[in-house]
Amino acid sequence: MKIFSGFFLFHSITLLLGMNLGYAQICFSPATNFQADSLPYFVISADFNRDGFADLATPNLKTHNVSVLLGTGTGNFTTTSYFAAGTGPISVTSADFNKDGNLDLAVANSGSNDVSVLLGNGTGNFGAQTTFTASNGPSSITYGDFDSDGNIDLVVPNYDGSIISMLFGNGLGSFSAPSNFPASQMANVGPNYVITADYNKDGKADLAIANWDGNDVSLFLGNGNGTFSLPLSIACNNKPCAVVSADFNGDGNIDLAASNYFSNDVSVLLGNGAGGFSTPVNFGVGSKPYSITSTDFNLDGKADLAVNNENSNTLSVLLGNGNGSFGASANFAVGQYPESVTSADFNGDSKPDLASANYYSHNVSVLLNTTLPVVSANASADTLCAGSMLTLTGSGVATYTWTGGATNAVPFPSSVTTTYTVTGTNLFGCTNTDTISVVVNLCTDVTSNSSKETMVSLFPNPVINIVNIKVKNAGEKMKVKITDNLGNSVIETTAFLKNEISVNVQSLSAGLYFVTILNGDKTFTRKFLKQ
Repeated sequence: MKIFSGFFLFHSITLLLGMNLGYAQICFSPATNFQADSLPYFVISADFNRDGFADLATPNLKTHNVSVLLGTGTGNFTTTSYFAAGTGPISVTSADFNKDGNLDLAVANSGSNDVSVLLGNGTGNFGAQTTFTASNGPSSITYGDFDSDGNIDLVVPNYDGSIISMLFGNGLGSFSAPSNFPASQMANVGPNYVITADYNKDGKADLAIANWDGNDVSLFLGNGNGTFSLPLSIACNNKPCAVVSADFNGDGNIDLAASNYFSNDVSVLLGNGAGGFSTPVNFGVGSKPYSITSTDFNLDGKADLAVNNENSNTLSVLLGNGNGSFGASANFAVGQYPESVTSADFNGDSKPDLASANYYSHNVSVLLNTTLPVVSANASADTLCAGSMLTLTGSGVATYTWTGGATNAVPFPSSVTTTYTVTGTNLFGCTNTDTISVVVNLCTDVTSNSSKETMVSLFPNPVINIVNIKVKNAGEKMKVKITDNLGNSVIETTAFLKNEISVNVQSLSAGLYFVTILNGDKTFTRKFLKQ
């Protein structure tokens, strides 16, 4: 856990309409940034004023408060409001703690070793904080009903001392003194992040905790009475910061994914539905990944991942394949030193967007999920003769790259029937493709000003090394001229008292050529294809 005297080093939130710095079939528009306060360390989204639009909240480590940004449903956010919390607020969660139908806030305070509960009034405003003791160095917070009494409880991992604090709710907005238990069967594991889900399908809330110093995830299976079994250690990679749950392989069991700060990757651990998990499979992301979230960003029915990368100032999006594996990450620029990421639909288009709390730039980046660009492949002709000039052009975006060595809008001689693919990139860096097929024929017909009884033959065709030209009724002198598709003369020769001449064309490049034969006062033209 990267804290100095209970505090981290940055603050900000950016509204991300993002630049794609890597390829995947997903597109976000460039970041739009909204002011938070000094050193925002976490971000969540919920509807705090009950208007049907997603809002944002961030705890701000240096100014000891929570910023609330109310969404307009268009991807924009109103002026930020601030509500006092404890010392060094580092994480926040939201639920209805007093059962009045309005969302409340609970904030983990890393400096004052407690939890601030702020009750909401349903307008986006919150009452003064009430504090409840945790343990030494709270690092994260989440909620659930862990004792099955119908009231929401809170759970807080405490980095210093590796203790988990359970605070049981009374349904009125108040919480008990902490019930503390070790974060692991090992000492000094540095619990950094907590989530809850039912990992063994017994209908009781369980816990998964990312241990920074233990390089593992502690799994606590709930007993439904507020107690838990001894933790199981699930290995990750180097310095897991955060963890998220989803069904990544479509088997109906809850899986885990952990972001690993020093190995620059995400560990995916597939659950068996009984509380057991597979060995980790790691997928690369950006530099120093910290927070992680999961949703279906491209609406294909498969769970995807998003991770914020502190050192590279990006969010990495990894699209799931539905079998527990993920494609290469697409990276989108955000603010400076992004600490936390969350997802919601901020502009009402039914697509999940992203928001990043940016520690050094003191703001939130909101990243709107946009439609992939429509790219069209076009050709100057769909059928033409070999060697004829072909021009391929893309339309719909800003830049184009073609397969087959073609350059956009630059003519080139055609050779064989080919399907060409164009990759187009728009101004946001988002990419899509299209294809077009062009049929190329040999077209070896003869054009002549001779009489019908005069015949010219050319063989073989196509040609590799030697082309043979035979003229019936040849005169004393027969001139042969070979030109390329642009009309440039490449070979000229003359035959005397011969009906047939062989020409070595081995040095010519592959393509279509034209043979002009002057026999007395008669001229003949023939085409051949050089291979």
